[in-house]
Amino acid sequence: MNLRSIDTKQAKTLIDEGAVLVDIREADEHARVRIPGARNHPLSGLSTAFVGAGLTFAGVSGWCGMAKLLAFMPWNRRATSGAA
Repeated sequence: MNLRSIDTKQAKTLIDEGAVLVDIREADEHARVRIPGARNHPLSGLSTAFVGAGLTFAGVSGWCGMAKLLAFMPWNRRATSGAA
């Protein structure tokens, strides 16, 4: 997927045609300065939703992708003894 940059004129045209502008800044930043009509969905909330969905899937299926991923991390490997 390629993301392209757009200027303010193109953004306004897209919004006028029905596009939705999503502001991923935190709520306090959005409250101070924002583009009228922009929807605020902070990135911090997306990570919480992702973890919640993963926990729900793990509970329903009995399979946890995070546990599988963490099993490969160096701090979770079994120590090998230096004795031969």
